[in-house]
Amino acid sequence: MEEFFAQYPRFHYDKTVPVWDEFRLLCKHQKWDKKSYEMRQARRKFKDAMISEFGRIYGNDNTSLSSWQKLCRVLRIRPVPDDIDACRKKVSSVHVNLVDLVDCQRTGKRIRIFPSLEALQQYTKSREKFFPRDEAKAQGPLRYLLREIL
Repeated sequence: MEEFFAQYPRFHYDKTVPVWDEFRLLCKHQKWDKKSYEMRQARRKFKDAMISEFGRIYGNDNTSLSSWQKLCRVLRIRPVPDDIDACRKKVSSVHVNLVDLVDCQRTGKRIRIFPSLEALQQYTKSREKFFPRDEAKAQGPLRYLLREIL
């Protein structure tokens, strides 16, 4: 995320603030209209940065047991499985907002686990915290957390 925000040196980037909040502040700072070319380009780059940030934090390798186990610990899956298939199965059953999952490493806040897909959908829509689903489909453990929101 630092690389993305570094493109705007006059914007004071705070890496302890949730990423979407910072992006919205950047848009205000830049005085971008929601439909402007600049806003659309920045949003595309921001989404790419979120995918990269997820990979940096949790890994992109489907075959890395340590990456899977780290994700299990953050998702409070207990006990943490000893093999990738068991981790994958457990992770696939968890409903979590992916923007918040990236943010929890930045803010230190515990990740919120939703009891159902419907609860996750409602939360995501109401707060407009959408993770770029299509771009993220092929990214290691990330693809096992993707949910249909809209």
